[in-house]
Amino acid sequence: MRRRLFTLLSALSLVLCLGVCAMWISSYWLEEGYILTLRNSPSFNFVVFRSGGIEYVRARDFRNQNQNPAELVQVNWRFAGFWHESQDASVSIGVPYWSVALLFSCMPGIWFWVRIRRRDSVPGRCCSCCYDLRATPDRCPECGMVPQ
Repeated sequence: MRRRLFTLLSALSLVLCLGVCAMWISSYWLEEGYILTLRNSPSFNFVVFRSGGIEYVRARDFRNQNQNPAELVQVNWRFAGFWHESQDASVSIGVPYWSVALLFSCMPGIWFWVRIRRRDSVPGRCCSCCYDLRATPDRCPECGMVPQ
């Protein structure tokens, strides 16, 4: 049961990884954005898929508040494709596509590694070429390796 669940989650993670890679490639030609708003909220949020990464922006509306947007602290930094920018009344956080693709590719990579290791440790098979050694248990007739 655990093996099937792990295989299912690995397949889902692989599909998400391929989807992120497709978005990454298409981001060089298209720039898409989705606005996420909550009713009666003093701010609005949107997600932008642009070349370089996924950006989450939260912008505040100061029309009905006493706070001056010019008094906000501005913090900007970039490191390894990640970024954080704060300008006037908005804050944006960015994540590069490669990091999301790497995150989603970890589980399929582990699944693949486990499958290869399990294949190598099957009893009655050659460790080098996986030839069936039931007929000749002393030496592999395919590659000549002596089983341990």
